[in-house]
Amino acid sequence: MSLPASLCSLFAAAALAIAALMAPAVLAQGTAAKSPAEQGLDAAMVDYNAGRLSAARAGFERACDLGSSAACYSLGEMMVDGQGGAQDDVRAKALYTKACEGDYPQGCFTLGVLLETGIGGTQDDVRAREAYSKACDGDHAEGCYIVGAMMTSARGGAQDDMGARVAFTKACHGDYAHGCLSLGVMMRFAEGGEQDEARARALFAKACDGDVAAGCTNLGMMMRRGEGGPVDTVQATALFEKACELGRQRGCDLAAGL
Repeated sequence: MSLPASLCSLFAAAALAIAALMAPAVLAQGTAAKSPAEQGLDAAMVDYNAGRLSAARAGFERACDLGSSAACYSLGEMMVDGQGGAQDDVRAKALYTKACEGDYPQGCFTLGVLLETGIGGTQDDVRAREAYSKACDGDHAEGCYIVGAMMTSARGGAQDDMGARVAFTKACHGDYAHGCLSLGVMMRFAEGGEQDEARARALFAKACDGDVAAGCTNLGMMMRRGEGGPVDTVQATALFEKACELGRQRGCDLAAGL
């Protein structure tokens, strides 16, 4: 951190001298506070950021073996992309599994993607749903959205609209705009719980602010009809136009009065 200009005075030299004397002890204390796995992760990140990909890959592997879930995830990413060595989706999947078992949400999410798509092994919606659910438990907003979508469509398990509401709520709170859209639809049509048109309207507004075109069209329709709040045809038209600009043909049609 740079010193403020106001501190560049006669005391600056003394302050810097004291800091220099203290630095070795502070650094030693900080290093001692970190586990070997954490130190290995830090070193691998230094190598990765410096472009030493082979060294980074080896470093992440050592840190992963020592118990760093973040290192397991990072090594998996390098293997998927073929950085610093051979590309290996099967090994990457095993590493994401290990990261997820170590409660690393991004590892669970990426494992879900591989299981859902069949990359690196057999396609498995049941295990994918479990992985996304665990990612959601760790506040991974997109993981919450996907597991919610799987719950509403009965993919990878039974249909669970109440559970989907909970998942979409977490996704929206995590600023994942599609989660706000899906939760708004459920509240507008009383799916998985009571109907709440005013809340649905607010959720569609948040989705639209996040450039989700369907959020704009849904909010516009509610404003045009006076659902969940007052009628506002001028704002409704503006929303339809925004949806059209975002590439949604339905918005173009509504803006044109079709």
